[in-house]
Amino acid sequence: MGAQRFFMKERYVMGLNRPKRTVAATLVAGLALVSPLLITPGVATADVLPDLVISEIYAGSNEAASAFVSDFVEIYNHGSSTVQLSGVSLQFSDDGRTWTQVPLAGALLPGGYFVVTGPERGRSGQSLDTVSQLISPELELGSNAGGVALVAGTDLLTCDGDACTAGTGVLDDMFYGSLAGSVLAPAQAAGPSEALSRDAANTRTGVSAADFASATPTVGLPGPQRDTPMIPAGPVIPAVPVIPAGPIVPAGPGTPNVPVGPVLPAPPSVPADGTVGSVAADITRAFTAGSYVNSSYVGNGTSDSAKESALGNLLANSVKAAVAAPQYNATEIGLVDPRAIGSDLLLAPDGIVTAREAAAVMPRNDLLATFVLTGAQFRQLLEEQWQADMSYVQFGLSDNVTYTFDDAAPAGSRIGAVTINGAELDNAATYRIGTYSTLARDSAGFPALGLATDSVATRISDGDALVRYLESKPLVAPDFARHSVQVTGYAGSVTAGESLTFKVAGLNMDSNGAPENSAITVSLEAAEGSGLRPILIASSAIDLGVTPVTDGGAEVSVTIPKSLGGSYRLQVTAIPSGTTVRLPLTIRTAPAAAPGLSAPPTSDSVTPSASPSAAVSIAVAGTHATALKPEARTAAGATDKADGSRLASTGISDATIGLMWVGAILLMLGAGVLAAARRRAATTS
Repeated sequence: MGAQRFFMKERYVMGLNRPKRTVAATLVAGLALVSPLLITPGVATADVLPDLVISEIYAGSNEAASAFVSDFVEIYNHGSSTVQLSGVSLQFSDDGRTWTQVPLAGALLPGGYFVVTGPERGRSGQSLDTVSQLISPELELGSNAGGVALVAGTDLLTCDGDACTAGTGVLDDMFYGSLAGSVLAPAQAAGPSEALSRDAANTRTGVSAADFASATPTVGLPGPQRDTPMIPAGPVIPAVPVIPAGPIVPAGPGTPNVPVGPVLPAPPSVPADGTVGSVAADITRAFTAGSYVNSSYVGNGTSDSAKESALGNLLANSVKAAVAAPQYNATEIGLVDPRAIGSDLLLAPDGIVTAREAAAVMPRNDLLATFVLTGAQFRQLLEEQWQADMSYVQFGLSDNVTYTFDDAAPAGSRIGAVTINGAELDNAATYRIGTYSTLARDSAGFPALGLATDSVATRISDGDALVRYLESKPLVAPDFARHSVQVTGYAGSVTAGESLTFKVAGLNMDSNGAPENSAITVSLEAAEGSGLRPILIASSAIDLGVTPVTDGGAEVSVTIPKSLGGSYRLQVTAIPSGTTVRLPLTIRTAPAAAPGLSAPPTSDSVTPSASPSAAVSIAVAGTHATALKPEARTAAGATDKADGSRLASTGISDATIGLMWVGAILLMLGAGVLAAARRRAATTS
């Protein structure tokens, strides 16, 4: 944890170009949110809610030459007690009559400020990421006219031109610009480089024209009330429970409101050259070209964002781990845009990773965000790796996600089987995804992201996530198992006793150190929920053999045992990388023999609960088809037999199984005879 301060500090410097002021504002915000747990005096009740006022608003983010990329509303607690914000709503309107609300959450210290920001829609200007406590994608203020109100409750305001009312009371309001028919004396609208602000004393007369005036924005700056003493660096404060955020109002299309969580104090900083972790080997991006040296890939040094990489997947794992805690709603999937990666993690000279080196890997210092997509929407997001401009971007994904694709298929139908946590993707289920906030907002490049719901902003930067991941492990090694593999010609269903043929490609990874795969194993197991009995004799899968791999691809043809029928899952595993592909397979029952005819004898006429034999033939691209004899399948762990039949991974022959069945039948018959004899003996006695 020692290096996290390094990344957070850099983020503040990049934010508003006012490092001291921004840090001060952020510390105040952090104290405001964790105060119920760190401060002993009693928290104020509803009778101090009138101490909340609107101190500053900015509505010019949609204008040319805007000062900020987002609109914002700043709230100030001018009282002497901490105020709980749960149950308070911020409401806004373009015309002073029709209102939209944003529920607030957390707690605000005396003299503290709370900043609510909208989506980044500005053509220019500075980001407010480092000073915002709540991000609401709905907060888009009218640049020429509008109103903003603080309401004790969540009932929407009703305005009749003379006054505004709500079920539990208006705490503060302000109006600006030309509001037709209004007698509320609105303030004059500000330009795109100005905010509407109260004076230093936060005067409140109830007349917007008197209370607010155009001024240079002061959000994030210390003022007379913001000069809170800095907290000296000390031990890291343990994570605290999340302050309940209350219900989130559905936002409709697009990303909804982002609930706020506590902002925890930054841990002590470490020198830029301080150690944050160790690597066992190079962990790199993918490269445009390279070659195999001693069976390991060596890239040409030019990274390629259109290829899957060991580093991209590791960073996705770090994102998932960083936001897996309950306050981020237990994120399930980590997602990374490889274009954000700036450098590689290299072994030389000693395997030590410093804070400076980790910062170079993620130079943008982007904050993490999480959101929810349905399974169908996540599939759409994977489809959108094929960009509208004909380019391609290969996501880095956490290691609990795998999928297949067909690059030549029509747009929108390229993604095949998707597996999450070992189970097939459920199109109707929801999945929480963590990624960088820049990517989360990129609904233009990835329209599926515009369908996201229940978004949560965090104060964890991408660099922090990487450092935490490195610090959590004594030694980090690269994982060369691909999460995406090209599969073509796969039918998805077959009749028992017939052959199933398909091609796989792209099994090798083009990151430094990746091995060249030499073979794939093929196996078959009953799908979850299929109702089929488990495989007998200590084996959970039916071994279908080993297929050689050439240039990262192969053509596989397997004959499905005649005894099978139902829902199965075909698993293909690359050797030695461990890349695994899981494909759903429906096996239709073989047709029965015609009346009066007996079915020809087969070597696989056992029940689906046994591990039947399967004939396997393999044709590698560019070569003639060759048959793999059972003797060649030692890598699969199966037992060789003289007649070619075998039971995978058990070492028990079919003859032995037959004898076992005969023995079982004889035992049952013997038990019946014995029971009958005892009954006769009892009768005669």
